[in-house]
Amino acid sequence: MLFIEYPNCTTCQKARKWLAANGTAFQSRHIKDEPPTVEELKDWHGRSGLPLKKFFNTSGLKYKELALKDKLPGMDEEGQLALLASDGLLVKRPILVGDDFVLVGFREAEWAAALGVKTGGRGGMGPMKYRRLGKTGLMVSEIGFGAEWMERHTAGECKAVLDRAEALGINILDCWMSNPEVRDSLGQALSGRRDRWYIQGHIGSTWQDGQYVRTRDVEKCRTAFEDLLARLQTDYIDLGMIHFVDTERDWDAAMNGPYIEYVRELKARGKIRHIGMSTHNPIMAKKAAEHGAVEMLLFSVNPAFDMHPTTDDLDTYFDLENYRADLGGIDPQRAELYKLCEQNDVGITVMKPYAGGRLFDEKRSPFGVALTPAQCIHYCLTRPAVASVLAGYDTPEHVEQAVAYETACDAEKDYASVLAHTPKHTFGQGECTYCGHCKPCPVNIDIAMVNKYYDLASMQPEVPAAVRAHYDALEHHADECVGCKGCESRCPFGVRIAERMAKTVRLFQGEG
Repeated sequence: MLFIEYPNCTTCQKARKWLAANGTAFQSRHIKDEPPTVEELKDWHGRSGLPLKKFFNTSGLKYKELALKDKLPGMDEEGQLALLASDGLLVKRPILVGDDFVLVGFREAEWAAALGVKTGGRGGMGPMKYRRLGKTGLMVSEIGFGAEWMERHTAGECKAVLDRAEALGINILDCWMSNPEVRDSLGQALSGRRDRWYIQGHIGSTWQDGQYVRTRDVEKCRTAFEDLLARLQTDYIDLGMIHFVDTERDWDAAMNGPYIEYVRELKARGKIRHIGMSTHNPIMAKKAAEHGAVEMLLFSVNPAFDMHPTTDDLDTYFDLENYRADLGGIDPQRAELYKLCEQNDVGITVMKPYAGGRLFDEKRSPFGVALTPAQCIHYCLTRPAVASVLAGYDTPEHVEQAVAYETACDAEKDYASVLAHTPKHTFGQGECTYCGHCKPCPVNIDIAMVNKYYDLASMQPEVPAAVRAHYDALEHHADECVGCKGCESRCPFGVRIAERMAKTVRLFQGEG
């Protein structure tokens, strides 16, 4: 293993100390006395999966003296390689070169994952494990951060959640939201530590007239993506997501026109490292896994969406040799998807692992029993091709509850014995998971939050005062619904939204 360093660099000293502490044998090379050659740099660049710009020491004096920030965008790859090879102090360090990886800069979690070293997060929550995200090659924490709920929190609260997540070893987050405020909050929280996180950013999630709107209009996508970069205070996104493809019409609009060319352009320019796709539909996900351009998927996974429990031995459903077209326990389309992703090396990050929190409540769960975060996470992580479960958090304590999975015993992770004897079957259609894809509403109702408060209130004999207060605090209410049903055409789960709005009105007006 080759360790390329500048001995006076404090980051290199830290990395060297870490390698020694973990018993890793390596050969050292002085980056100034023996700078990398053009051929070496070309090889390392290809193997790293990084934009070539990431090989430059952008904080170095030489970089600033040569005004490379302004010159690099107009320089071709051969010119950049030759420049890097001309002076070792232009090259970012340290670099660790192994048989099957190249790491640039020292990120402890990434190095630990590549070398198979177990590391513990601060705070006594135990070691985080890392998984390879399919053909992207990224080593991501198996528990991630779905940042959607940060929309309802202050910048300070957002930072507290991200601080705790990072301290416990989480290194991947998803930001599909177009709301400028939450993007700003995440950008402020990430400031000074961008290189410790892998970010999923969505192309086609836009902010128009104060609301989220999904679009394939390239100019609107361009404006929204540049806004994402600016507000997150970064110049690249690790996983550029083709946003929300759930129907054949969505697929055609995304994959057969100028939109996909824009996505490819972003990758060519180094603005995104890898191309992914988000979808709730296994048929569309299968098309993506077979397409070639899509390197990973963001897909909704949980036992309620997948399963019809009919046996005591549910785990046998997921042995690879048991994948069959006639599976009784898992929807055949979803079973085939997991198998296909595994075969094609298309990694999966998971959204909706808790089904919007419904699986934690026996009254709302389709199974009639409550599951724990550890059981839901374990279900997801035992699906083929799944690399990271992007749970949603409101507080640092929610992060801790998820990461406690890493030290949970087998009995605490066991979902099969809980589900095997349940009388109810799966859902996935007609139940709101509060994802927000129903937007925009012509009268600006926050449909997801109205549905959430309806679900919380309807579980009780009377509407709880706290729930009523939260509902009343909404800027717009269910009684403003005009019944256009445009939201229903966008809902991935077939929720009868207009009907639920009418029920919400009756419930909060005391009519049952």
